[in-house]
Amino acid sequence: MLQVHVLDELHPHSSNVAHGVEVPAGARLLFTNGQVGTLPDGSTP
Repeated sequence: MLQVHVLDELHPHSSNVAHGVEVPAGARLLFTNGQVGTLPDGSTP
């Protein structure tokens, strides 16, 4: 089963996606989606 990670302390995505997903299969792997860093007001530095 996949374990989805959505972090409340990060700026929310503009669409319904997760910050990362764990895929168990003998080893733990964490795939991230490459979100662009933003400031709390939503602007990109």
